[in-house]
Amino acid sequence: MVIGSARGDKAAFDLRSFEKKWETSVGGPPIIAGGTVFLGNIAQIVALDLKSGKEAWRRQTGAVTKRAWE
Repeated sequence: MVIGSARGDKAAFDLRSFEKKWETSVGGPPIIAGGTVFLGNIAQIVALDLKSGKEAWRRQTGAVTKRAWE
């Protein structure tokens, strides 16, 4: 099970023991498919292994993340 905190962090827990397996500060809502957790925001998408939390890959989206007046 992957849940998010009010700060935006994510953590994975074992459903039987409720032991925390891993955590990350990567933003965005978690999407789980085929043993992979996908997280992302306007600037990046990150794939994490569901069991270990190890980063499988990270891609920059190329989106502009600053406002024109900054």
